[in-house]
Amino acid sequence: MLKMGLFGWLRGSSARQTRLFGPTSEGLYGALPKGARWTLGSDPAASPSLFVPEPGELAFDIVECEWDEKIFKAVVVANCGERVVGFALVLPVSDGTITDGVDKISAGFNGQPVLHDRHEWIIPRGHPTRIATFVSLGEPTNNLVRLFEECFGMPATDRPAAPDFMCDMVVLRGLIVPESGRMTARCKVFLRTSDAEDETYAEFFLSINTLEKAIWVSEKAAEYRAPIIGWATSEIQRPQ
Repeated sequence: MLKMGLFGWLRGSSARQTRLFGPTSEGLYGALPKGARWTLGSDPAASPSLFVPEPGELAFDIVECEWDEKIFKAVVVANCGERVVGFALVLPVSDGTITDGVDKISAGFNGQPVLHDRHEWIIPRGHPTRIATFVSLGEPTNNLVRLFEECFGMPATDRPAAPDFMCDMVVLRGLIVPESGRMTARCKVFLRTSDAEDETYAEFFLSINTLEKAIWVSEKAAEYRAPIIGWATSEIQRPQ
């Protein structure tokens, strides 16, 4: 299930303008105020059958899925011509006691950031925490790196994919109900070695629909292409 026009922009106004932090008791992320609507493509909290990849997004089929009290794990693959591309995604999930939070910061008179408040919540049982690990499947993931090089307009190499790498992931909008096996979520992934947004920093969007057995990715900005390749080949690594 490979949709070409790889890594097109997601268009629309920022969900952060209307998003309420933390999930509701029903498992809804990014609850919108009355009269507001989700504008970044199809709504993952609405009908699952409508939450599907759009042109410019690289889509994979979920061929294996494990979701228990400790982890969510999905093995995903797609056919790309004569090649099979894919990877495994591992998300630790909450036991119902892990907390998350958002700092409310603005610029002070001297230009330095000022912390005004912190909003915290408990991550519900079975919901993903902010940690995500991408794991190589061997040849399919090596093929995926070659596909990235091609689509990013970079010289082809024979660099193998990283065995795995850990990063941060937040749910922007979605509905997660572990009891029914539902995770329909649009997420943002952050690749970073420090708090600074330096040459190792990158972002991209990741969408998960367990009911339609699909995971897909899309680009945030072209400037992140080089560091994405760096992370995917172990040239950039997260500090231990």
